[in-house]
Amino acid sequence: MTDPIVVPAWLAVLAVATMLWCLLDLMLIPGTRWLLRRKVNRIIDELNTRLQFRIPAFKLTKRRALIDRLVSEVGRFLGPLLLLEELALPI
Repeated sequence: MTDPIVVPAWLAVLAVATMLWCLLDLMLIPGTRWLLRRKVNRIIDELNTRLQFRIPAFKLTKRRALIDRLVSEVGRFLGPLLLLEELALPI
């Protein structure tokens, strides 16, 4: 019971690489996007004050937020299920 657990080096490297990927994906990349979008929008605003025509600011939809909203919205799943029950059709 007190023997140490031996983990192969390739498995440890794979675990560390996965953790780093998750860290980048969840924290650093969205923060960098936000920072760059903010700077670009400032530049666009500055150009709009100097030019005769307007350059529209970035109108980015937050794709991941939209996907999460659609996936987690219970009504989207319950509606078809209730209809199937109502019509006595198999799922």
